[in-house]
Parts: sequence; structure tokens; C-alpha cells
Amino acid sequence: LKELWDAVFNSDEPSVSPAKLFSFASAYDWTLLLLASLFAFVSGGCLPATLYFFSGTMDSVGAAMAGGFNSDEMLHQSKMIMGVGCVYAASTAAYTALADIAKAHQTAEYKKRYLGSILRQDVGWFDTSNPQELSTRFGEAMLAIEEGVSFKAVMMLEAVYTLVFS
Repeated sequence: LKELWDAVFNSDEPSVSPAKLFSFASAYDWTLLLLASLFAFVSGGCLPATLYFFSGTMDSVGAAMAGGFNSDEMLHQSKMIMGVGCVYAASTAAYTALADIAKAHQTAEYKKRYLGSILRQDVGWFDTSNPQELSTRFGEAMLAIEEGVSFKAVMMLEAVYTLVFS
């Protein structure tokens, strides 16, 4: 457990604040992320709702064991569980797609600015830099940025909303 703690919190890798990470987000990107958060809110409420309807199904099964089977109630509970599952699938797909679109826009802006800063360097800088190393560093930087602005942040919101609804 200590190794895991040290790997997460005592890492030598540089960290970036969310404000800096989302510094190239446009108003359109923020709107997409807000919509993604709303879909994560809906998605976060689906697990507790499923458990609620599943408990009703178990109550119906218990009543059936005691001799009081109500097929209409069981059918209603089953439809509700299926409906919540469909809402969960749709809301998860929506927040993933919206967050990925925002990520693509932000990554494109990062790439433009990164490439622009390379092209603005003095000619002597290119003599001291290794071109193969430059492309590798560029790729690693873009991968790290894509990981930072991906849908994982919205996925964390879904987990928080699930905790709140529970």
C-alpha cells in the first residue's frame, strides 16, 4: 500500500493544474464540458436507481414465494430496470462523445501553439537540438495532454454523483 501511495502522491513526474491544463479551452469547449457534466449527473444517478428498482423486484420475488405473485408489478419493475439501463447507456455515450470532442479541439490548439513556438526559435536552436528527439518529445507531450483533458475527468464526476445519489 505504501508503494502505491508513493507512486501516486510522491511521483517525480511534473504535474499541471487543471486551470493550466484547460487554458486553451474555448467557450465552445467549456459548453461541451458543461453538457458532458450534466450527462454525467444523469449517468451517476442510474446505478442507485437500478438498485432501487432491483430491490422492488426482489420484494416481488419474495411475495411470490409467499404465494402473492403479482405479475404486473414484476413486469413494471423489469421495464424500469431496462429503462434505467438504456438511460445509463445513452448518457454515458453522450458524455464520452462530448468530452472527446472538447479534447480534440483543445489538443488541436495545443498542437498549433506547440508547433508555432518551435518554428519561432532561432536557427541556432535547431543546430543544438536533435530532430528525432523533438518529434518524440512532441508526441509524448501531446499524449500527456490528451490524457489530462480526456473524458476521465467527467467520469470522475459520474462517480461523485453516484456517491451523492447513494
